[in-house]
This record gives sequence, C-alpha cells and structure tokens, in this order.
Amino acid sequence: MFKEKDDLDGAVNSAAKLTDEFSAIGTEMDNISGAFETINKFAESNLLNLKGMRDVLLYVDRAAMDISKSFGLGRENATQLKIAMADAYVEIAKMGGTYKDIAAIQGKVSADLGRNVILQSDTIEKLFAAQEVTGQNAEVITKSFKDAGISAYLASEKMGNVVNIARSQGVNAQAVSKLVVENMSNLNMYTFQGGVDGLAKMAAQATSMRISMQDTFKFAEKVFNPEGAIETAAALQRLGVTQSQLLDPLRLMDLAQNDPTELQNQITQMTEQFVQLNKEGQFEIMPDAKRQLREIETAMGYPSGALSKMALGAAEVADKMSKIRFTGGFSEDEKKFIANMAEMGPGGTYTLKVDGKDMGIDQAMDLFSKDKNRFNEFMKASEPKTMEDLAKDQLDTIKSIQSAVNSMMNRTPIAASGSKVGESILGGYREAYNIPARALSGNAFDTETIRTKFDELGTGVGDMFEKIKSGKVTLEDFKTAFTSFAEGINTFLKGEIKSFIDNGKVETSKVMDGTSKDVTVTGNDFILKTHPKDSIVFTPEMMVGGTNLFGGQQNSMSETKNTNDINLNVTLTSNGVDLNQMTKRDVLEPLVAHMQQILQADGLLNKNGSTPNPIINYQYS
Repeated sequence: MFKEKDDLDGAVNSAAKLTDEFSAIGTEMDNISGAFETINKFAESNLLNLKGMRDVLLYVDRAAMDISKSFGLGRENATQLKIAMADAYVEIAKMGGTYKDIAAIQGKVSADLGRNVILQSDTIEKLFAAQEVTGQNAEVITKSFKDAGISAYLASEKMGNVVNIARSQGVNAQAVSKLVVENMSNLNMYTFQGGVDGLAKMAAQATSMRISMQDTFKFAEKVFNPEGAIETAAALQRLGVTQSQLLDPLRLMDLAQNDPTELQNQITQMTEQFVQLNKEGQFEIMPDAKRQLREIETAMGYPSGALSKMALGAAEVADKMSKIRFTGGFSEDEKKFIANMAEMGPGGTYTLKVDGKDMGIDQAMDLFSKDKNRFNEFMKASEPKTMEDLAKDQLDTIKSIQSAVNSMMNRTPIAASGSKVGESILGGYREAYNIPARALSGNAFDTETIRTKFDELGTGVGDMFEKIKSGKVTLEDFKTAFTSFAEGINTFLKGEIKSFIDNGKVETSKVMDGTSKDVTVTGNDFILKTHPKDSIVFTPEMMVGGTNLFGGQQNSMSETKNTNDINLNVTLTSNGVDLNQMTKRDVLEPLVAHMQQILQADGLLNKNGSTPNPIINYQYS
C-alpha cells in the first residue's frame, strides 16, 4: 500500500511529536498531584504521626457519614455523631471493642428503632457491655425493650439486673438474657411482679429446669378469661392434680393475668408428684403416671413431652433443696445458687466444687458454717457487678492487654475527630481535592463538548478509512488525515489543559485568599447617584446630606429642633483701643448678623427662623 519510505517516516515522526506533546501535558498533571504527595510525605515523616491521625479522621468521618446517610441527612449531624461516638471510645476499647463496634451500635440501633436518634456516649458504652455479656446484639436489646416502652439507656441497665439475677441463682446468664429479650413483648400482655426483674426470675427458673417460657404463656392465655380458667381447673381436678392454686379458677385466672412467674412455679411444683428416684439414683417419670401426664398436657395445651421434661427438672431442684442442710440465715437466692451449683455424684449424693476440689454437700455446708470467709469466697460468683466490669473481667489476658493498649493509642485521633479542628482538617482535604473538579467545570469540559470536538477533528480519519474499504487510499491520504487529526487533537488538548490550569489557579486563589483579607477602598470604587433636582450638602469634614434625597416623595424624617444654648466665646485684643468704649451697635449687632448667616448656611437655622438671642461672654486683654 505504501511505496514511499520517506513519507512513512514523516508520519512516524508526526506521531512521535504528538507523543511528546502528550508527555508535556502529563508533566503538568504530575506537578499538580506532586503537591499532594509532598504533603503526604511530610505527614508520614512528622513526629506526631499525622498520617495515622489523618487515617483515623477519615475512617471516623466515613463511619459518621454512613450513619448520616441512613438518616437521610447530609453533614449537618455528622459532627454530633462523631462527638458521641468518640466520647465512648476509651471505655469501649477497655472492654475489647473497636470504633467499628461503636459505629455498628449507633447505626443498627437507630435503624431498628426507626428514628434518627443519636445515642449518648454512656448509652453506647452500656449497650456494648450488655451485648458482650449477654450475647444479644445491642439493636435486638434496644428494640425489644423499646417495644415494651423502655428507653435504650434504661435497657442496658435492666439487662444488667437480668444478668445479676441469673448470677445470683447460679444459672447461665446468656441463656436467661436470651429468654428475657425474646419475651419482652409479654410485659405488655401480662403483669409481672417487679417488671423486667419478674420476667428475669421466670426466665432463670425456665433455664434451670430446661422448660419453655412460651408454653407457660400459651397456658396463661388459655386461662386468662373466666371460661378458660373454669374449664381447665375442672379438667385438672378430674385428672388427679392436687396443686390447689391450679384448681381454683379465680386464683388460676389471677396468676395468668398478674403473676405469670408464680404461675410457672405452681405448674412445676404440680409436676413433681409424677417423678420418682430409680435404683440407679436417677429421676424418672413413674410408669403409671406417664399416660396421666400426657392427658394433663392435652388439657393444659402443652406440647407432648413438655411437662415430663419440666417434672424431671423440678424434681431434681426439689430433691437438692430437701437434702442440703441450710443452717443459719441463708437467703432464698443463696439457697438457689448453692442448689444449682450442686451436682449429683455416685450413689445419688450431691457434691460442690470448693477451691477447685469436689466436696460432699454436707461437708461443704459444714465448712461454710464454720468459716464465713470461705463461704463469702464461694458466693463471689453470685455477687452483682456492673455490665462494664463484667465485660472487662471476661477478657482473657492477651485481649485485656491489647484493649488497654488500644485505649491509649487511639484516643487522641479519635477525640480529634469530633473537634472543630478535626472537622476543619477534613474540610481542607475536601476543598483541596475539589479544586481540580471545579477547575474542570464549565461547558468547555463537559462530555458533549469533548465528544463533538473529537467527531469534528476525526472527520478526515473516518473518510480515509472509507477509502481503505474501497482500496483507493494512498500514503498521502493517510499522512494528511492523521497529521490533521493529531494537530487538531494537540491544539484542543493544549487549550483544555491551559483552561484547566488557569481555572485551577483561580480556584486555589479563592481557597487561599478567601478566609481573611484586608481590602482598601477608594472613592473611585463607588458611584454616587442623586435624585433629580437634588443637591448634596457638604461640610469640610464629611457629606451631611441632600436636599431632595427622597425624589420628591414624602419622607418620614422628623424635624429636630434644638433649643439648647449656643455659647460663643470671643477673645478681643485691644491693640491700644479702649474696649470698654465699644458699643452694642459696633460689636454685638454685626456679630449676631454674621452668626445668623453661618447658621443658615450650615442648615442649623431655618431661613424663616428667629434669630437666637446670644449671650456673649467676651474677654479682652
């Protein structure tokens, strides 16, 4: 196709020249990005580790903006979010948490509550502690408690009480917490003695005996009204139940409505009569009672096997309580704690683990009665603690050390993230990187303009390729088309880059000079325009006013009359003249007339106004 080597070399040279032009453009871009790189290198080498602080500021800002985005808001709430979350960081870190945990609690809790609520720092701390200790997510806790009319702040405190109730009875705190959270809605349907604490005690009993609280609530619903209570009480009496409170319809209905915890307790006591201890020392349902128990389950609305499981658990607890010799003043919770900590050993005897050793229950109780300190040490596991203390105590050694270090290392940048200075730094970053974007604004840089220009410049290249299809193209056609295109693109891009750099300088100047600048204003900076027929009155010191400032319109300015005395002190030098011989006609009258002219000229006296009667004090020398 190409026959002339020189022409081909010329085309290559043209392409190389165009490459050089693009390289020059790239250098301009490198200079712009190099400025930012210099700042980064300075930050990295700075002794205060500004890079690390910058990274934390950006991370915190991203987290706050993600939450603000979910709120449907802009940056207006970001600072308040940062302050609340930053203030919670140190305590959260001591409990093994991170800023990510804080942001998750804030974001998920507000989402589940359906409100743009900014949690207080201490609320975040307590919710994180509750989450770690109970195993229930903070948003699940707050939502379940909120459905029962309890605030997020009180929810964490109430969960602390739940955990302490579980600890006091020696049952699994996380299992009890889970049951409480799952059944919080029942606070709206039934009356619990002690509110959440009453529900927690019911959950602790259900956990200890491995029974379902849902089955109890279904039964409570069945006997909630008189008809159901009467029918159920009659059925239980017919089936041989001897528990008196379950056979009285009024008492049964009252327990269902006002004390489900005691209702569950009465049901468990009722099932004990169907259990016996076999030869191996294990509890079992009596053979002749299994059918009876199933009929009772049907009458009460319990699923098959539920009462059998309840009966075995209740019998074990009752057996422990009967065999442990509680001498002295043991509280009910202390008795339950010791009973739940005791485990049946060989021969059907119960043992306790004291000081790491298995000890017979009688031997352990004798030890406790003789040595109060040993008893107190054993009962330490049941003592109430705050959720925060529990969360810290539950950390292993390595995690505890890491948490302490994290709370010290990151507190400064985290605190700075919620400060005005931190917000200013982020604002500076946003402004710096927005300069190039604003520099590329305008019609000259929109995609339609660039696309149209490429189409315009590439017309010759397109025509050349059409000639290639027909086999009529020459080297000269190739050279002309591509040279023209290259030159056009070169000129266009040069103009674009120049505009970009010029605009960038302007935008940068706005940022650098826009904060505080002294401006000198001269008289030439203003144009003074008056109404027709207006004249401006000047004094040597300033412009006083005009005679037609309102353009013929009636103004609301009021006339001010001065009735004060005007004192004029005149000093006369005699120069040999006898001043005592000067008469009123010679001195006072000319002086008064001259004063009147001055006052009228200066606008201090109306032309038709009366001449003041001056009191002239003069001295002569």
